[in-house]
Amino acid sequence: MLREVVLSRPLNDFDRLVLEFVEAIEGAVRSYVVVAGYVAILFGRPRTTDDVDVIAEADSALSLYSALKRRGFEVLTLESSIEEDYRERSVRFYKPPSILPNFEVKAPRNEFHRYALENRVKVLLGGRVIYISPIELQIAYKVHLGSMKDLEDAKYLYESFRERLDRGELERWARRLSIDVSILET
Repeated sequence: MLREVVLSRPLNDFDRLVLEFVEAIEGAVRSYVVVAGYVAILFGRPRTTDDVDVIAEADSALSLYSALKRRGFEVLTLESSIEEDYRERSVRFYKPPSILPNFEVKAPRNEFHRYALENRVKVLLGGRVIYISPIELQIAYKVHLGSMKDLEDAKYLYESFRERLDRGELERWARRLSIDVSILET
């Protein structure tokens, strides 16, 4: 299984914002992992997104919010409901002046979230670190979601990492999610 990736491309403004966000939360969380669309974008898929999905294991959403506030981020959720939103749904943060893209932060709530946190992949980008979901899980989950955008992300990641994928791990997630990853071969 892939454990580390070094990217030698220049940072763009979106990358810098994502790195600023994950660096801001590092002291307030036990662990985090970036999942979903930004993972494909990170590896060069030419598309946009309105949000960056982050699974974060934090003792308190308020401490997470405080760490982000110190770095200039704001919350889209009412402060009075931030703890409940974090545990039950998600909390969205943004960096003014723009509300987009924003960061959707969720507590780990299922086996996929926990596995992603426990087996996260370290990506070195511009000398900085960001942790992402394991590629095999990312691909299988994107196929499971099934929208055109998700399938295109899955295909892009599959093609990008074809030679480095743990096929057994990909098949394990495919069985767990009741999907057929052979559609990525077409």
